[in-house]
Order: sequence, then structure tokens, then C-alpha cells
Amino acid sequence: DESRNRDRRRWGLVFAICLAVVARIAACISFAPDRFDVDQYQAIASTLAEHGVYGTSPNRPTAFRPPLYPMALALLGPSGSGARLRILALQAFFGALTVWLTYRIATKLNSSSTVDSSTRVAPTLAAVLVALDPILLRQSTAAMTEPFAAMLATVGVLCLVRLGDAPSWKRGLLAGLILGLAALCRPTFVIWAGLVVIWLGVLGVRQKKFRAITCSVALGVAAMLTPWTARNYVVMGHPIFATTHGGYTLWLGNNHLFYAHLRSRGPAELWDSKDLDARFAQMGADLEYDERRVDRECYRLAKATIADDPRGFALSSVVRAGRLFQPIPNQVSGNEGNMNRAIRYGIGVWYFLVGGGLVIGLWSVRRDLRSTRHMPTLLLVFAFVGLHTFYWSNMRMRAPLMPALSVLVAIGWPKLRLFVIRHWLDRRSTRM
Repeated sequence: DESRNRDRRRWGLVFAICLAVVARIAACISFAPDRFDVDQYQAIASTLAEHGVYGTSPNRPTAFRPPLYPMALALLGPSGSGARLRILALQAFFGALTVWLTYRIATKLNSSSTVDSSTRVAPTLAAVLVALDPILLRQSTAAMTEPFAAMLATVGVLCLVRLGDAPSWKRGLLAGLILGLAALCRPTFVIWAGLVVIWLGVLGVRQKKFRAITCSVALGVAAMLTPWTARNYVVMGHPIFATTHGGYTLWLGNNHLFYAHLRSRGPAELWDSKDLDARFAQMGADLEYDERRVDRECYRLAKATIADDPRGFALSSVVRAGRLFQPIPNQVSGNEGNMNRAIRYGIGVWYFLVGGGLVIGLWSVRRDLRSTRHMPTLLLVFAFVGLHTFYWSNMRMRAPLMPALSVLVAIGWPKLRLFVIRHWLDRRSTRM
């Protein structure tokens, strides 16, 4: 029986990986974006590959975007014949790898004493959830960081879970290196790394073995961030360890135009930021395209808006946190067709079901939530919620959370199924 179950799980994993690849191919064919390189990652990668300069052009180096994804594209070959196909293949590879890593995490957590036999399908179910996640599928159709960031977040959670099961400084160093790599892909992970170090430090107060581990994790993160910080000090004139993009995203979510839109139109209708973007472009010209000065000016304007309109800030904070986890995508066109409307509401149904499974999964492991098995995921969620409560937010921003959350959903769904079956059988027995 054990051998048969092992074979079933193995074939379940193979099915999920194949499903991930096929689904991404179908998404690329059916939902090709209007702008493939909207955030200029491919443009930066092309400049890096052809001129050895990290920037959108050889004479304009930048720290506006994190470096890891453009560097990966530069190694792949970001320009020339077949460049788009290579990038899409890389996105599909990230997706397939994320599915496998999610399966690994679910397998380890499924061995916990707080999880009963009803969830033995959780690893395969979690893998399938990631393979079909609408946000991850959509972001796999363009040169965007979400598939890479989701993969790195999943590696980070797995390393931290393994660290908790068998603490050692070597595993701590590896976890720190992965967290540092993730931060070079998405700066939000810097907050996650900081929370992890603080958490391990608290554990080290009572357990001496975690003291050296805390230092090794911090060392690993610092080792990854130091070269990027040094490059920015030499090239940009400032030791920037994240990006010069933070000021803009804080201002994008905290300006009088956005606050006025929320008050007059409400959060359901998308706000068009073209006026603010025009001001941002003019600001760059006025400040001679000095990214550090532009970044600081954006922070100044955002802070001034918050101080001038605290009620607007409170309202926008609730909206930003809500948008991070909203189930139904906003309508982006006034002339939405029936097909697009059906897709939007279908995605909403999917995420309502995912949300229900997540609630049940959290309740099922509630006594184990503060253990080393689940704290990495909780800290990851806290980092994203904490940041995007203040900075600009939408559904896409939660993409790196979905694999780790899918593990909890996969614990919850079988329990919901058992509850429904038992309830149905109880009702039948009372009628008979």
C-alpha cells in the first residue's frame, strides 16, 4: 500500500508539472499582453547584455528596477530572433519549478502531527493549485518578475521549514542566501528577511542553537545584497540596497488625485494615473534624471499628502490592503465583452474557493501556526501586507504569496469536503 501511494503521489506531481507547462502555453497563446515589456526588464537586460550597463540605455544606468530578473534575461539572450519565445520558456520553467517546490513544502508539512490523514492528497492538490493559479498564469505571458519571485519565495519557505526541522548554521546560511536573492528580485522580500532574522533572534533568546543560525541567516542576506549596494554606490553615488522605485510607488498610492478618486468614485472603479505619471515624467526632467533625487522628492510628496489628509490616507490604506487580496479583477474597459466578464467572474469564483480553503486550512493548523513549520509563511504574508498597506497595491502584488498559501488551502479543502459529506450523511440518516 505504501509503495502504491508513493507511486500515486509521484504521478500526481508529474501531472501537476505538465499541467503547469500546458496551462502557461495556453495562456501565452490566448491572453498575449498588449505590452510585453511594460516594466522594461527586457530593455534593461538587452542593454546589460550588449553594453555591460545596467540601464535602459548605455548612457543612463539605473537602480529603478531590481537586478536579478534582468540579469537572468541577459544570460538567456534578451534580444534578437526568438527572444520573446526564450523569455516565455523561462517563465514556464519558473512555473514548473514552483509547482515542484510547492509539492515539497506540502509533503513536509503534511507529516506534522497536527494534520490528519484526510489531507494526504494535500501535496498534489497544492501543486495543482499553483499550476492553475490565474495571477501566476497571467504574469507568465510577459516579461514580468512574478513567476521568478514566486519561485524564490517558495524556495525560501522550503529552506526555512527545513531549517526549523534540523537547525544548523549551514542551513541558516543557505536560507539567508535565498532570502537575499529574493530581495534582489522583489525588494519586498527585504522586509521578509528582516522579520525572519528578528523571529530567529527571539528563538535564540531561549534556545542557544538559534543564535548562530540567526547570524548565519543575516550574513547570507547581507552577502547577496552587498554587491548590488556597492554597485549603486559607485555608479549612482548612493549605497542603495533596494531600488529607487519605492518613492514612486508610495506616491502612486498616496496623492490627492487618488484620494479624491476614492471619495468620489469609490474603490471599485480603477483610477487612471496618467496625470500623476505625467508629473512624474516632468519631475525626472526637472531633476536632470537623478534617480535618487527623484525618489526622495516622491517620498516627500507622499508624506506631505499623508500629513495633509490623514483620513484620505486611512481610507486608501484599507483599499490597498483589500486590493492585495481581492478575489475579482477590476473591470479595465468600459466596453467589456461577455467573454471577458465571464473570465473575470470565473477568476473571482476561483479565489473565493481558495479563500475558503485558506480559512479552513489556517483553522486546522491553528495550534501549530507559531511553529517553525508555518512561521515562514506567516512572516511572508505579514511582510507583503505591511508594505502594500502603505505602497501601491493590486491583485498582481500577491503573486509571490500564492504557492505558500496554496499549501494551506490544500489542507483546508479536503477537510471541507469531509465536513460536507458527513453533514449530508447525517441528514440522510435522520430522514431514514
